[in-house]
Amino acid sequence: MASFLCRHQINILNLKEDEVVNHQILLIKGYVESYECLTNSVINLRVLNIANDKILTTGISQTNGQFKFLVDLGLNDCAFSFKFIYCSTSVTKSIQYHPIRSEFKVLPFLVLAQDESVDEQTELKQSIVDLNLLLVQCVYADKLRDAVEARYTFELLEQCKIFHSQLSREEIWNSNENDLWQSIAQELLNSEWGKNKCIKFIAFINCSKYEGLEVEKSGNFSYANIKKHTRGHAALGGGGLVLFGSEYFYCWPRYFHQVLKCFQNQQPVNLCKQPDESNYRKTWAGVYASTLGALCHELGHIFDLGHTQNGIMGTGFDFINRVFTLNTATEHLPERIVVREEQKEVPTTRLTRLKKPANGFLDNYRQQKENDSFYFTVSCAIILAHHPWLRKDIQRDFLNSEFQVNYYAHTNTVKVQSTGPVLKCIEIRCRANSLVKEWYEFKDSATLTFTFPRRLNGLRATHYIFVMSDKGHAKRIDI
Repeated sequence: MASFLCRHQINILNLKEDEVVNHQILLIKGYVESYECLTNSVINLRVLNIANDKILTTGISQTNGQFKFLVDLGLNDCAFSFKFIYCSTSVTKSIQYHPIRSEFKVLPFLVLAQDESVDEQTELKQSIVDLNLLLVQCVYADKLRDAVEARYTFELLEQCKIFHSQLSREEIWNSNENDLWQSIAQELLNSEWGKNKCIKFIAFINCSKYEGLEVEKSGNFSYANIKKHTRGHAALGGGGLVLFGSEYFYCWPRYFHQVLKCFQNQQPVNLCKQPDESNYRKTWAGVYASTLGALCHELGHIFDLGHTQNGIMGTGFDFINRVFTLNTATEHLPERIVVREEQKEVPTTRLTRLKKPANGFLDNYRQQKENDSFYFTVSCAIILAHHPWLRKDIQRDFLNSEFQVNYYAHTNTVKVQSTGPVLKCIEIRCRANSLVKEWYEFKDSATLTFTFPRRLNGLRATHYIFVMSDKGHAKRIDI
C-alpha cells in the first residue's frame, strides 16, 4: 500500500506520445521525481503483446531516480502502449512501430576461410552478430534523436549470412588488417551482392584467434604483445565495408536477456586465454563496451564520417556501456591516439559554425556526470542525418540527381556546378587520418557557393575538403 506521503512523478526523456519507432530494439530513458519511497523502490513497465523476457530494466537509481528499459519490439508493425508504474503513480506512452524499409541497406556476413565449414560455433557467432547489430542500430537511432530530434538509423537487409572466402585460415592469420580489408572487400564486390550499389557490408572474420599460451609463456601481458598474438584480427571501416574480428565474442551476448548482464560483467579477463581490448579496464564488461563501441565507430566510417577528437568518432567509443546502464561513476580511461592539431579561431560568418571540442579531462568528466558520454559530435550528426543509408526521405532524390562540386583556390571558394542538390556541410580533414580540423553547416536551403573565411594554401599538402549535399552526396576535394 502506498504511503500518503508519496508524491512521485514519472518522466520519460526520449519518447513522445505516438512517436514512430523504426528499429527493433528500443531504449527508453526516464527518471522519477521524488523517488524516495517508504514502500516501493521498483519501476515497472507493462506492455501488451510483449513478453516479459523481451523487457529489460536497469531498475531505478537510488542516487537520482533515473531508470532505463530495453525493449525488443519484434519483427512486425504494431502500435504499443507502454505503462510505467512506480508506487501508486503511473504514466502511459504510446508508440507506432514500423520496422525500417529502405532502398539502402547494410548486409552482415560471417566470413569463413576456404578450409572452414559451418558448425555450431559459426551458428553461435551468427546469432551474436544479429543481436549486437540490432543494439548498434538502436544506438544510432537514439544518438541521432538526441542530436537532431529524429530516429535516423540504418536497415539490416537480412540476418547474418555466411560468406566463403578464397583465403585459407593461414592466409588470414598471416595478413594485417589493411590487407584483409582489401582482400575481403574485393571478394564481396565480385560476389552476387557486390553488384548492388545500395548495399554496404559488415563482415566478421570467423577464424580470428588469440594465442594466449604464447602470451603466457612470454610473461609479457602488455597490450602490444596481446595485439601481436591476436591473429586474423581487424577493426576497420571505409567505403562500403566494415571488417571486424570475432575474437572478442567470448564476452558478447547471444540472447537479448543477456545484454545488460554483459555490460555489467566484472569478471576479470584471463589473459592466458582471452584477449583484452577494454582500454585497461581488464573486465569482460570493459571488453564488451570497448569492442561494441569500436564497431559503432567503424560503421561511422562507411557512412562517410571522419575522425573527431571526442565522441564516438574520436576517443569516446569506449563508453557505450553508459548508453544502456546507469553507470555514473566517472572514469578517466587512457585516451586513444588521435593526432592533435592546433585549433585556430575562424571569424564568425553568416553560417552556423560547429563549436570547438572542449578541453580534455574536465570536459570528459562533465560529459560523464551529465550524460552517457557516448555521442556524435555536431558535424557527424549533420552528415548522418543527411545520409541516404539513414535518411529514407532523400533516397529517391539521391539516386536521381548528380552533385558536381569544385574548389577554386584562386577565390578560396567551393562551388556547386550541378542543379538540384545544394551544400549542407563542409569539413576540412587531415589527409593522414581524416581528423576533422574545422567544419561549416549551411542552413540556407539554396546555398551553392561558400568562400572560406581564411586562405587554405598552407593546408594543401596535409588536408582535404569533405563536402556533403542536402541530398546525401559525399565528395572529397583536394585543396
